[in-house]
This record gives sequence, structure tokens and C-alpha cells, in this order.
Amino acid sequence: MFSKRSHYALISILIATIYSNSVSAAEITKTKGIRTSLATISIKGDIVYGDELKFRNIALTTDYAQVVLDSPGGKLKPGLDIGRIIKIKGYSTVVQNSRCTSSCAMLWIAGSTRSILDGGRVGFHGAYIVDTGGKPQPDNVGNAWVGAYLYELGFNNDVIEYATVSNPEAVKWVTPASAASLNLPVSFSAGKSSFEALKLYNQGVAKTQGVNPDMTGAAELYRGSANLGFAGGLNNLGDMYEEGKGVPRDKLVAVYFYTRAAERGEPTAYLSLATILADESKDLEVLTEALKFAILAEDNLKPGSSRDNASNAYKRIVQTVPRSAFDRALKLAKEWDPLFQEKKLIGDKPSPR
Repeated sequence: MFSKRSHYALISILIATIYSNSVSAAEITKTKGIRTSLATISIKGDIVYGDELKFRNIALTTDYAQVVLDSPGGKLKPGLDIGRIIKIKGYSTVVQNSRCTSSCAMLWIAGSTRSILDGGRVGFHGAYIVDTGGKPQPDNVGNAWVGAYLYELGFNNDVIEYATVSNPEAVKWVTPASAASLNLPVSFSAGKSSFEALKLYNQGVAKTQGVNPDMTGAAELYRGSANLGFAGGLNNLGDMYEEGKGVPRDKLVAVYFYTRAAERGEPTAYLSLATILADESKDLEVLTEALKFAILAEDNLKPGSSRDNASNAYKRIVQTVPRSAFDRALKLAKEWDPLFQEKKLIGDKPSPR
């Protein structure tokens, strides 16, 4: 795909191929989230043998996490093993203000949701070995491992070809255009992708209006906006699944999209979660979460019908839980810190608590 040798790609390969004792293992650290059980697992530096064991030990005691990546790559096999753990645990993956190439990209693509934020870059190149002259050569066995791995993760032939059929000295960077062509859901948060996400969202809203609304078309537009990471698109796609409009009715999928929107600081999603959780469960922990989101919605929505609905949800839920659950919900609401604060909100701008 590249006609000229990529200077950065060559440097990345040379760094990644030095696997002697002079290369330190990646720094793999866990930070507990301030809200419920969500944690952040950070992987920084070259991936070497033994890193998969460190990551597995962290994963054994971590149910919900986002994996933040900053690595030029490294050994292929431990990278694939870490990716499999990410897939099994259902962790999300994020590259933010950093680069993730080579075997690091294999970790990133295993995420339940994948994000490239604030100037981050993710790049693939074919597996390689280094010949006696120090020049990288395509590694057919390594590419076969990668192909089998991606097939195991459920990706189509286009993604497999993209990640394996490449000059090992050239990097294929993941962009909004390449992700769309591969049908690979990726959340971006920069410039053109943000503009496109908002445009798709507004087109989706327009489809729901008028005498003959096109709910199927609206759902697809919201999905395109959601795939680009826009919180409004995520929230409204959740609405479609909750109500069965344009898509099959599935409240679990609705909760998933509402949660992704809430993690991006969208106040409307707080209300969406408060109501659906309270309606669908009598479990005290779930109701505590519902009350937390009702508090957040009431605090952050602008005056109007949505804020009135948040107030009503708060009053309804608070009557069903003991004082201890109320105290915990209030504490969780005060500690709430979105993973990423969306700038273009469909609710009001968040107010300080």
C-alpha cells in the first residue's frame, strides 16, 4: 500500500526486534476506578515474553477495565496471548496521545470497544523475521498466527488481509476511512471524525421526524455516529434498541450503548440508564446504580422535560432503597469521572457538583 519506506515504521521495527536483555518488559499497571469496579490497565513499552503472565494475573482479579496502550510492539506471541485475555474479559482498549503498532495493535483490536483519542495512532504491519543482514523479511508463520488469531476474534477476511498482507517496513494506520472500509467499529475523537459523527447524528434525528419517519435509516445513522464515538449517537442508538425502533428490541444492548454514552459524559445517557435500570431490576446494587445516574442526570441536564423526568426518576427510585444505598449512590455520583468528556452534548453542559 505504501510506495516509499516509512521512516517511523523502520524505527519501530528496529526497536521491536531488539529482544535481548537490553529491552525491558512493558510496564503493566492497574489503577482502580473511582466509580464501582471499573479499572484502568496501562501497558507501556515493548511487549516481551512474561508480559502475558503479568497481564493475566491482573486480569484474574479485574472484571471490568479499559486497557490503555502505548507501545511500539514487541514479541508477537505474548501480544496475541494478552489480546485473547482482553477478548475473554470483554475489556475496552484505548490509544490516547500515543502510538500503538505491531503486536500492540493486536491487543488494541481485541477490545470489546476500540478507541483512538486525542492524536493517538494505531498501525498494523505484516509479521517479520530479521535476516542475517539485519533486514526485516516477511514471516509466513507469524502471519498465519495473526490470521488465525483475528479469525478467532471473529474478524472478516478484509481485516485479516489488512493486518497481514503488508510490507513489514510499512505501517497501515487506522483512520476513520480505513475503519469504515473494513467495517471495524472504532471510536475517534478528533477533528474530521468528530464533525462526521455529529453530522450522522443530526441526519439520524431528522430521519425520526416528519409524517413518515424512517426508523431503520435513523438507527443506521446513529450506529455510524456511535462507531465514531459520539455520545449522542451512542445514547440514541440505545433508545432504538430499548424501544425496538429500526432494530430488534434488546434492552441489554440498550444498556450497553447507554453506558458507553455515559462514560463519555453525556447527561441524557445518565437519565437513560437511571430509568432502564430501575425499570428492569429490583436488585439493590442495580437500583443503587440507577439512583446514582438519576442524581447525575438531575444535576447535569438543563431545565426542561428531561430534567423533570430525571427528578421524577430520582423520587421514584429513592423510595425503593434503604438509606445506606442512598448514601452510596450519592457518594458514587460525587466521585463520577467520565472516561472522556464529550464536547458536543445533546443534554446541557455539565454543571459543577
